[in-house]
Order: sequence, then C-alpha cells, then structure tokens
Amino acid sequence: MKLNAAFRYQLFDHKTSVMVYYIVIIAMSLLAGISLSAFAGWRGVPNADSSVGSLSYSGATAVFLFISGLCGFKENFLFALQSGVSRKTLFLSRLIAFGVLAVFMTVADYVLSYVFALIVTWSTGLNLTTAAVLSAPGLFMALLYAFAMLALGYCITILFFRLNKTGKIIVGAGVPVFFIFILPMFDGFVLGGVIMRPLIRLIEQVMEHISSQTSEGFLIVVLATAAFAVLSWIMMRRAAIKK
Repeated sequence: MKLNAAFRYQLFDHKTSVMVYYIVIIAMSLLAGISLSAFAGWRGVPNADSSVGSLSYSGATAVFLFISGLCGFKENFLFALQSGVSRKTLFLSRLIAFGVLAVFMTVADYVLSYVFALIVTWSTGLNLTTAAVLSAPGLFMALLYAFAMLALGYCITILFFRLNKTGKIIVGAGVPVFFIFILPMFDGFVLGGVIMRPLIRLIEQVMEHISSQTSEGFLIVVLATAAFAVLSWIMMRRAAIKK
C-alpha cells in the first residue's frame, strides 16, 4: 500500500509541470503552423511537393525530463522518511513513476507531432506526415531515452544532495571546467590530441548508434539507464537527512 501511495504522490508531483510544458509546446506548434500557412507559396518557401526530414518534440522533452529528474528528490525524500516510507519503497516508486511519465510523454509527443503534421499538410500542402511517423524501434528508442534522461537527472540531484558545499562547487564548477577547457587545452598543446581525438570519435560512434537505432544503440541506452539507477540507489540508501 505504501508503494502505491508513494508512486501516486511522486507521479502527481509532475502534473502541473507537464501540463504547463504541453501548453507551451502546443502554443509554439500553433504559432509555427500559422507562420507556415501564412508564408506557404512565397518565393523561397518549399512548394506543395516538398517534404520535411524530421518532425519531433523529443529534444525539448528530453531537456524537460532531465530537469524533472533534477527536481524530484530532496522534498520527496525528506517527506517520505518523515511519513515512515522506507528508502527502498521511495526508490521503487520513483522508478515506476519515471516509467509512467516516460511512456506518457513519449506517446504524447508522437500524437502531437502527427496531429500538427496533418494540420500543416492540409493547410499548406507541405508534406509533414511522413516526417511525423515513427517506426516501432524509433518509438521504443524515444521511450528508453526519455527514461534515461529522468534517471540521469535523478542521479545527479542525489549526488549533489550527498555533497557538502565544497564538494558541490568542485563537482558543479570544477568538473565542467576541467573537461571543457583544461583537458582539451592540455591535450592539444602538450599531448598532441592523444586523449581528445579518440574520446570524440567514441562519442560520435555512440551517438551514431543511438540515432541509427541499432542494437548497440539500444544496449548503450539501457546500460546507461541501469547505471544511473544503480548509482542513485547506492547514494540514496546512505543519504543523511538534511534540512
């Protein structure tokens, strides 16, 4: 019973933010549709036989879900412990809530993109419906990616909850500065690129596998999500109560 209550509490915690997000998305889509309708047929605008290569809200949704993961720990953690809910129950209910949220937003993105494509295709003649159709592997990859973004944000927020002020400064500022500026400069001027070139190639290969929806790409996303979840649990189980 506590698992069900904790799940519903954590899921409904996202209700307002998800509602606001989709209001913004729908408003922006309508604005884009009106703009395309107004300028269709103008000089330089594609004609009725043109096709658009992609139509998706997945990028914006990924950012939103990552931020949702970042905002989903401290208050729920403190409230759960004060209410007699165990850390294990809290963690499992959070994973279930993340799963439901990922499924809902993945399906909602697909439905909205297809409806928007139908409206624009009908009003302008631009062929957007083909771009809006996702294959089954594409839909599944979008679902896994959405869950991965939630798990990543959750893992990071638990890490920062565990750190003291000095640790937060080191991780929050020091790590990005090191990998974005110090390491590339040191590697470029001193080591001749022996670190960054292979690292960049590896990142490019990983992103290519994910975007191409290969079996390796699915495995990468699943393993990354599992790693984020395991690290989150390891850090949560011994997290001290802080105000």
